[in-house]
Amino acid sequence: MNKKKIILPNLKGSYDKKKNLVSIDTKNEKIKIILKKNNIQKVFYSNSDQKIFREIKSSKFKTKIVGKKYFKRKVFHFLYPINEKYKLRVGITHHLDEGSWSSLPHKFENNLEKGFEEIFFYILKNKPYEAIQVGHGVWHDNKKVDRCWKVKDKTFEQIPMGYHPVVGLPKVRVNYIWAYIAKFKRWEKI
Repeated sequence: MNKKKIILPNLKGSYDKKKNLVSIDTKNEKIKIILKKNNIQKVFYSNSDQKIFREIKSSKFKTKIVGKKYFKRKVFHFLYPINEKYKLRVGITHHLDEGSWSSLPHKFENNLEKGFEEIFFYILKNKPYEAIQVGHGVWHDNKKVDRCWKVKDKTFEQIPMGYHPVVGLPKVRVNYIWAYIAKFKRWEKI
């Protein structure tokens, strides 16, 4: 189910190809990400308190290298805990090698709790612009998932709580914008 739009109970994502714009919304928060040549050019955020969109400067991104060898990637967090009221977390992960793996679960994701909502928006480099997403855990509604599926460039997918690595096909380098709702402090990834 490769999608340009995804709607979960509390988390929504859409992609406008003409504007090269990724939008991610919750009831109280909105983020707009402008892409340029398969990378992030600008990020804008608004919430129910500020109403207008403000740019999040790249100097505010929290960046770190995680993993080793075929799991090594660079992660940018650009919407992280600000205060207790706002729960949307957004960032981008860049695989550092073609055909490498990422998105191994954080410790809390192995507890398989109902209500966790996460989405990925894939930005794939090199032909055939396809990757394999693995899902072993539960969806937001607590239904079990244990399967793999093909994902394509510039599409959204729902990501289950649990084991959910992604790998590019040979020669494909995977980047993905990820967004989730940290309903509980124990669900924080940063």
